[in-house]
Amino acid sequence: DREGENICFEVMEVCLRANPRLRISRAHFSALTPRDIERACRTLGQPNKRYSDAVQARQEIDLRLGASFTRFQTFRLQNKFEGLPDGVISYGPCQFPTLGFVVERWQRIHNFQAEQFWYITCAVERPDSDAKSGSLKVDFNWSRTRLYDRISCFILFEMCVDNPLATVVSVTSNPKSKWRPLPLSTVEMQKNASRKLQLSSHTTMQLAESLYNKGYISYPRTETDKFKDTIDVRALVSNQTGHPVWGAYAQRLEQGDFLWPRAGSNDDQAHPPIHPVKCGTQADMEPNEWKLYEYITRHFLAACSQDAQGHKTVVTINIAGETFTATGLMVLALNWLEVYRYDKWSDHNIPVFTAGEQFIPQGIWMKDGKTQAPPLLSESDLISLMDKSGIGTDATIHEHINTIQERNYAEKNGSQQLQPTPLGLALVEAYESMGFDLSKPYLRARMEADMKLIAQGVKTKDQVLTDCLNEMKTVFQTVAAEAIKIEQSVAKYYAPMGTTPAQMLRRNFSKCGRCGSDMNLMANQSSDQRTTNNNGNRPTPSGRVQRFLLCAQCKIPNLLPPRGELSVTDVNCPLCNFQVIRITTEQNTTYTVCPSCFKNPPANVTADSDLGQDFPCFKCSFEGCTLSRKKRDDTPVFKCFKCKNNFMALRKSQQNNYFLSCKGYPNCKNSVFLPKCITDATVLDSSCLSCSNATLSVVRHVALKFSLANGMIPPHIRCSLKGPEGNQHTSCLGGCDPMLAELGYRIDMGDLTQHPSRGASVVPPRTSQTTLTTSFRALNNGFGNGSADQNNNNSTNAFPRKQQQADPSLKSFQHTGSVQPSVHRRDDAFADEIVEAIGFDSTIESAPSRTSSSFQPLGHRYTPPTTTNTSSSSSS
Repeated sequence: DREGENICFEVMEVCLRANPRLRISRAHFSALTPRDIERACRTLGQPNKRYSDAVQARQEIDLRLGASFTRFQTFRLQNKFEGLPDGVISYGPCQFPTLGFVVERWQRIHNFQAEQFWYITCAVERPDSDAKSGSLKVDFNWSRTRLYDRISCFILFEMCVDNPLATVVSVTSNPKSKWRPLPLSTVEMQKNASRKLQLSSHTTMQLAESLYNKGYISYPRTETDKFKDTIDVRALVSNQTGHPVWGAYAQRLEQGDFLWPRAGSNDDQAHPPIHPVKCGTQADMEPNEWKLYEYITRHFLAACSQDAQGHKTVVTINIAGETFTATGLMVLALNWLEVYRYDKWSDHNIPVFTAGEQFIPQGIWMKDGKTQAPPLLSESDLISLMDKSGIGTDATIHEHINTIQERNYAEKNGSQQLQPTPLGLALVEAYESMGFDLSKPYLRARMEADMKLIAQGVKTKDQVLTDCLNEMKTVFQTVAAEAIKIEQSVAKYYAPMGTTPAQMLRRNFSKCGRCGSDMNLMANQSSDQRTTNNNGNRPTPSGRVQRFLLCAQCKIPNLLPPRGELSVTDVNCPLCNFQVIRITTEQNTTYTVCPSCFKNPPANVTADSDLGQDFPCFKCSFEGCTLSRKKRDDTPVFKCFKCKNNFMALRKSQQNNYFLSCKGYPNCKNSVFLPKCITDATVLDSSCLSCSNATLSVVRHVALKFSLANGMIPPHIRCSLKGPEGNQHTSCLGGCDPMLAELGYRIDMGDLTQHPSRGASVVPPRTSQTTLTTSFRALNNGFGNGSADQNNNNSTNAFPRKQQQADPSLKSFQHTGSVQPSVHRRDDAFADEIVEAIGFDSTIESAPSRTSSSFQPLGHRYTPPTTTNTSSSSSS
């Protein structure tokens, strides 16, 4: 079959990788008999690539659709409704139509309206010596069956009562046969095991696999319902002649009652029908294994038997123009029903009638009744519907039925009938409200038809994949755009977060973007949580508070971050019109969130790495929003020196710090932070010739803007900045810019960089350089009041936080290495004083190390101590 051909190509791929010179042929046989195997070896053929492509196309479609819709549903509904089952809210191209059958039957029952009807019946009782009571009574059924108008039925009833003489119109008597069953296929075994043995299809397949592995039955996954003439069926019957339960019946078949099994219409050309391989007793097996083995064996013996024979009699009478019939049955030979105890065919005796005779019945009645709703689907009924509609295969039908129960989409009641859960109903109704019949079998049936066309060579795998995925991509985009309908559908069955008792933190906190109504700030508390303040902050680390905004009209909760002070801004999200909320953290940093986007980020402004995660405004890439602060410009700055496969791009962190991050995240987590004094960074089209030549790849220039407040940068670097506001600088992030090196920017391009003059590392190690450490905040204080504050610990840090933790000495600004004379602008007297006070001179390449206590206030010339300068060759 196709799956077998796909396994063949998987084996070929492994073998040819080890030995490309192999010549591979394919042996096709459907039964483990000497005749079949010898024939297969004589007629070796080539593996069928089209069959394998059909299987691969189905697998890829199922995986892509299942992953996309499952992720969407799970992220959209998690943590929004109370009582919603935990775990994955999955979707599958076969799983969802399976659920659709269950929901459709439930909806028919739920929407059913009983209707009253009326009908006429009569009865005749006659003496009969063969009857135990000495007489036989027979009921005649009205040929009209029923009428839904009482007056019309009553008029006909009055006519029969006024003229009750009955005339026998005809008596027909014909032989009647009850056919033996077809050889057993997997689907039929699952249906009958559910109906007759009270075993679920999933349990049935597990038991069948166990019996197969123990050698009691043939391969249990087959669509075939006819035996080929190459199989010795008589020998299989002879294996059962010694059985203590049905051995005598098998001996009768062997002695002359054997009849070749009927031939069904299905043949998968892979495996024979399911049949017993060896004789087994109840003591050899587990109880449920025995039940299934007994059924398979009795079914096989019944299939090899004669049909049951009987005689059927139909009597037709006429009363006042109305026709009534009665049916009788006389069983002549049970045959296969003797061994197959799961079915009955019994006598139904009626008195003897002759054509033309007349009699008055013992009674004529007009009765009423009501139409009945169809029953819930049993597992056997569901298997029949799935098999008829082509949902799943004989080997996977039971898995789909089991999956919708494990996912809590459907469940069995006390009568072992399947009924949908509220979650299953909500999902199906949600997609129906969008106009998509994803729960109907049509889409899957069309896919399976395309799989057959691939196997026949009419279509290619790529054609089918392209057509199907393009169609489903459009569906997915529409579903994502109308995702609110899923929440509204689920809200019919599950209480939104906050509708059950929860703490009211603040009324009319903000406006709803859907309806414009006021939303209340609410909080749900865990059992160990006692009190919260009016912002819902956690008073203890162990407590768990879930804060959300709840609209009184929409009844849909909008989750918020669990920590931080909440305040409302005057800005509305341009994507969903909700009022933006500002969060102030314990570290006194702030960020903003949209109540709607925070847990449901729009797909068109979300990076793949952010899917399924909280989505504050700084992650958004929407250009029309002033709060969208995340740089989603994926222009590569240079090649990642860690994974060497992707490129580094500019990003902005939650704390508004710029950094370079590998675009291969999360597979590669390489990142390099820029100095905190940088307030804006933009990748330019130009490139650094020095670093580009050294790395053999383009290293782009970056336009930087710096913060000039609070002594964030040294004065001599501040003097070298350009632009209208004196805060701009064009730099290379490859490591060749000495200004960034002074500000603490460190990067090692590794073996990607081979600078002739500097070796592999762009920036030399700090331990080999002369260091100048000073507190510019202390220096500024000294300039202002005429004395230096030597013990001031509030110096501004220009290094990344990780470097702080690694080296405590970096709490004060650290200047590393020599400074090129061209860095300093000597056109400003104030700048000249600062440079001179620090100890730099245009003739000095490397200054000695000094502490902040060495500095004097302005007006005092500093005379450096006599010391030998470090060689300039040790600095970059």
